[in-house]
Amino acid sequence: MVKLNLFEDILEPRRQEISNFLWVSRELSTKTPNKQPKKRSSLEIKLGVLNSLKMQTLIEKECINRNLPKEQVVSIIKDILDEIGYNKQIQLIRWLGLVLAKICTQVCTGIHVNRQSILKLRNDMGNVPVMYVPSHRSYADFILMSYICFHYDIEIPAIAAGMDFHGMKGMGTVLRNTGAFFMRRSYNDDNLYWDTFREYVHQLVVNGELGIEFFIEGTRSRSGKSLFPKLGLFSMILKAFFTGEVPDILFVPINISYERVMEERLFAFELLGVPKPKESTSAFFKSLSLIKEKYGNVYVNFGSPISAYQFFEDKIDRSQHGRKPIHMQTTTDDEREAISILAQSIVNRQQKLCIITTFNLMAVLVVEYFIYRASMLTMEKLVKELIWLKTVIEKFGAVTNFTGAPESVLESFLVHRNLVRLCNDGEIKLVRSMETVGNIDRTKLKGHQLHDELMIRSVPTIALQLYVNPTLHYFINPALITVVLKKGLENGEVPKGQFDLQVLVIHNNFIDNIEDIHKLVNLQHLNLMDNYLVDHDSLIPLAYLAALQLLNLQGNPLSYHPQHRIRSVRCLHKNTATVKFILDDVGLSKSEKQSINSLHPKILSAEPSSSSHNSEGNDIFDRSIRIRPAVIADDILDCLESSLPSVVSHASPVESDNKEQLASLHKDYIRILYDKAGVSARDAIKEGNGFAETHQQLLSSTPLGESILNTIQDTLKEDNDLSNNTTGEYITASDNANNEEQPDVYTDMPTDENQEAETTEESEDEELESGESNIFMANLKGGNDIIVILTQTHITEKDPINMKSLGRFTLDSLYTCNKIIEDDIEYIYLEFDTVRINSSKYYSIEDEEDRNRFYDKLRNIIDSRPPKEISNLFKCMKCSTQFGVEDQKTMHRVVIKCPLCESDLVFQEDGN
Repeated sequence: MVKLNLFEDILEPRRQEISNFLWVSRELSTKTPNKQPKKRSSLEIKLGVLNSLKMQTLIEKECINRNLPKEQVVSIIKDILDEIGYNKQIQLIRWLGLVLAKICTQVCTGIHVNRQSILKLRNDMGNVPVMYVPSHRSYADFILMSYICFHYDIEIPAIAAGMDFHGMKGMGTVLRNTGAFFMRRSYNDDNLYWDTFREYVHQLVVNGELGIEFFIEGTRSRSGKSLFPKLGLFSMILKAFFTGEVPDILFVPINISYERVMEERLFAFELLGVPKPKESTSAFFKSLSLIKEKYGNVYVNFGSPISAYQFFEDKIDRSQHGRKPIHMQTTTDDEREAISILAQSIVNRQQKLCIITTFNLMAVLVVEYFIYRASMLTMEKLVKELIWLKTVIEKFGAVTNFTGAPESVLESFLVHRNLVRLCNDGEIKLVRSMETVGNIDRTKLKGHQLHDELMIRSVPTIALQLYVNPTLHYFINPALITVVLKKGLENGEVPKGQFDLQVLVIHNNFIDNIEDIHKLVNLQHLNLMDNYLVDHDSLIPLAYLAALQLLNLQGNPLSYHPQHRIRSVRCLHKNTATVKFILDDVGLSKSEKQSINSLHPKILSAEPSSSSHNSEGNDIFDRSIRIRPAVIADDILDCLESSLPSVVSHASPVESDNKEQLASLHKDYIRILYDKAGVSARDAIKEGNGFAETHQQLLSSTPLGESILNTIQDTLKEDNDLSNNTTGEYITASDNANNEEQPDVYTDMPTDENQEAETTEESEDEELESGESNIFMANLKGGNDIIVILTQTHITEKDPINMKSLGRFTLDSLYTCNKIIEDDIEYIYLEFDTVRINSSKYYSIEDEEDRNRFYDKLRNIIDSRPPKEISNLFKCMKCSTQFGVEDQKTMHRVVIKCPLCESDLVFQEDGN
């Protein structure tokens, strides 16, 4: 996933300059995508088309079909080529660069480009044709692409443009002289034009040095959604690859994300049935009034190039094109099918490269509240909902520029003041469209004949939806699953795969109770980060999950309790004591394992709910309990522990009206632990009893009632006593009735006398007891986030979402550990002596202290190994040098080289 810190604002240097003239007039050292032995001008490209074997054959055929002399057919083809062909004048490009710099700095907050990806593309290009394939949401797309190429000294590509611009007086010539070539929207009835245009594109691909920029969607998306790809021009470009005239073609997917689209009003009217106005030079000058508006930020994200050779390698057989002359070749059915798959893959890449702006998220919420809920939305509520929505959509893979600060929301209100308005009382309202529709020819309206008032009222809603739609592809798959599950639950049906579910991730979903979790009897990984679980007693349903191996409760209010870990493990099934259980990314200590399944002493016996007995496969754990409901109190510390006069038989869900109060509780609780206690919450957990004293000092300075304060202090004292108890004793319902002592739940725990019998897994658990110092958040080379766990014997990679193991290496096989820098990123390079394909690893650890600690640990392991004996003697046949080689037991084939002349012409001598 791309990160916003990789983007740079290319307008910032222009704002710092007194004049942009020196920048546009600088000496250009442009990088050419496809370097040719002889550089061809635009005129030579046209002559190459005219003189090609295919066109000569076509001319002879047309002379016969049309009964015309050859000179007249050639004249027709030349006229077609003059209509199609591009030209390029660097002087005009420089002047347009100056004008664009002035306009963009005035109307845009910034143009942010993924600097790392475009520089990598620039360095790699030069040997094969490069096709730029941007998303198409505005007429500004091709202007921005040319400006960006000019900024980064990349040769401005030949741009495929529609004939709409060709007919604009003056503007068509300007576009042609900056690299545009023109194509008709429909030319199926004119074979001569079709073949001429196809050969022109063929010459650009095979003999042209420029890249080609085209929009695979064919036209601007009026809705903000991706359109199904058009395959005409795409197929023409690929033909040269299928026939073997070029070794490869690189397709660069590009996403251009606008905070505000210039044509938003025009698109809204078109979606309501108003025909698109014809492009003209006069209409262009009238549209210049738009530069008085503000359009916020633009994000241009270049993706990794897609190689046609690699994509089609195992999908098609290109050898069959050797049976006919090249000019007679046509694409096969298999190739057409594969072309469609590649086109859809490019569109899919474009979607993944999208940057979700703050207003995209705001539009989702405004439409939700105004259209579907028909309720009022305030600024305070909007910011809270935005923070939640940002977290959700980022879990689905989106990248958003919303920082969480109210200032970014206010900036979006300023940019979109024509759609939404923030009133003085904090309420948000839609702005009524003031545009007139009186001059619309109603005989040309498409669809329903809407009256003027309804059309004007609809424009803001339609325009808002333009900013909602770019987010939909992130939600569509989870939404489909949710609809299916919801429908089944409404009908009283149990989802079929419920009992097979092994991994459940529910991030930031306002979960305040998990009473039905006991039905998922095969659950192994449960991630409940950043929810609203307040009381540890709400975890008792976990006691039914015998297969559970990982539990993540970080970010819940209960996770900041000083005795969070000891209270959590009491609610686990006893089987979890026999596995390498991970709680909040850290393995359990021996004392924590001994406390597993020992319920809180205050929990009294009660009859189990019927749902517990009726659930399938729920015979693993059967115990009668009573659960105290979560307390929503005025003071946040009242929720640490409260004595209630009544109990219920199951965890009571917190009503939706209390969500905001829970959110406030969550925030304030963390703030107090950080600001007043003086240490972080995680450090507090590690300090144990020491932090409990700090916490009691905190309580004494908090305005609480005396009875509540005593209850909290008693609870803290009780927790300290229980955490020091290593026998693992607990009270069950039957113990309470019979007043008998329960034996230790963890009977297999080794004692001091048989410490030597501990297994390797237990030693790794012991290593994990040292805490987060052995757990590192890292990025693999390529951008994937992982968790790296370093034990005494292994390096383990885990998925940060579900903690599923991704790979494991023994430290005994580690023989290389170095720091290297690539693309301004420092990696720790590891190499293992293994026959695996991925025997080497590149880890990027953002935190410098963690990175150095990880590196030092591994270097110490390598450096502390005893030196290997030199048992093999070799002699160089080239320089006669004798040298010894360590006796290496390795899975790799080792090439022995002379240390003096580095020749591999060596032979082993007899040691005697």
